Amino acid sequence: AAGKVCPPTNPGVAAAPPEPSQPSGPSEPSQPSGPSEPSEPSEPADWADAQGPLRPGLLVGSYRVLRRIEAGGMGVVYEALHERLPRRAAVKVLRPVVSRDREQVRRFLNEARAPNLVEHPNVVQVYELGQLPGGLDYILMEYLDGETLRAGGRDLPQLLRLCAQIAATLATAHAAGIVHRDLKPANVIVVRDPLIPGGERARILDFGLAKLGDALRGELDQATQTPAQAAVGTPRYMAPEQWEGDSSKITTATDVFALSMVLFEMLAGEPAYGTDDDVTALRTMALNPRLP
Repeated sequence: AAGKVCPPTNPGVAAAPPEPSQPSGPSEPSQPSGPSEPSEPSEPADWADAQGPLRPGLLVGSYRVLRRIEAGGMGVVYEALHERLPRRAAVKVLRPVVSRDREQVRRFLNEARAPNLVEHPNVVQVYELGQLPGGLDYILMEYLDGETLRAGGRDLPQLLRLCAQIAATLATAHAAGIVHRDLKPANVIVVRDPLIPGGERARILDFGLAKLGDALRGELDQATQTPAQAAVGTPRYMAPEQWEGDSSKITTATDVFALSMVLFEMLAGEPAYGTDDDVTALRTMALNPRLP
């Protein structure tokens, strides 16, 4: 995925240096120090303000890390280059704190595995799923040189072309028994492609919340399945049935609803419920679930 996968967090505040220790008095001889007890992996207060677990030059699989792209709630994304081939990749590493949350790990595995079940050129390719020597999970995926879908800068015909591409990609995923369940502008990367009308291609990423059909559950480990009773998604783009938290009611129509919300935002220049804040959107939907 491109550097748009993990939105950055707010910059943190540097910690103050520790105070110098006071010398011991002669009446209190110091005790010999024993071996220190191991502690859990620590993180800086603000993950986005840190380099993260990888450094430029380190090798992940067959790819050498070039730079950090950005960091977010689940992990850090880096740009890397294949050791022997002229091919770039994005490396997404799960945060240590997140790696202790079984549900978040399930979603991370889903993000890596589900795209390989959808054969479509508009779905980001995943090359490898593995673990770093310290035990942190990582995903090696296609590097997308583009930008997230956003309002403004495109005329109506081009917006409709991009939405038609997204719809065709979703249709392929649905035919494979997969509902994306978290379609939103941040999960669509627009890249240049001079071979198609309009010169732009919409690529879909982040299948972490995808719902897999019954026929696919045997192909993936059961640990990748989201619990049946869980309201997951991004509130501004969630369909009414998602709010109920019953995954049995999630169908392909859920993605169609989300696509309509994305198209509305691209045309109107603002979300359908008039706010970028998910809490406010949730309150608005509860009081007046009718769309504008």
